[in-house]
Amino acid sequence: MSNKLKVLVIGMDEKNLSAIKECLSDYDVTAMDIDEGKDKVSIPDQDIPDLIILSARSEKQTTLELCKDLKTNSTTADIPLLATFDRDQVTQIQYVLEVGAEKCALKPFIPSYLKETVKNLLRDVDED
Repeated sequence: MSNKLKVLVIGMDEKNLSAIKECLSDYDVTAMDIDEGKDKVSIPDQDIPDLIILSARSEKQTTLELCKDLKTNSTTADIPLLATFDRDQVTQIQYVLEVGAEKCALKPFIPSYLKETVKNLLRDVDED
């Protein structure tokens, strides 16, 4: 069993997922795609992550809708959430922060910013 903190990446394309995994090699990074047939993201109790990085690529759910779902679900409400956006989606950032995302990042990722942001979000988790 790994002692690494778990980071769950939801809805990320392969290029950005690869960049995240490279930047966050000190963490146990797993990916979940967005299920087009469901309204909500379902995370099994045994796989509860320490941090969620979210990027909606689905036309059926926006990053804002997914963020709301995660922050109102009792299983995931207290998990720090980093929402990511393409540069043309920057107007959504304020709304995602209002519904509970702790931080936002623009793609393509700046590795040093991503590492520092994740480190800061996981600081409290790591100290437990």
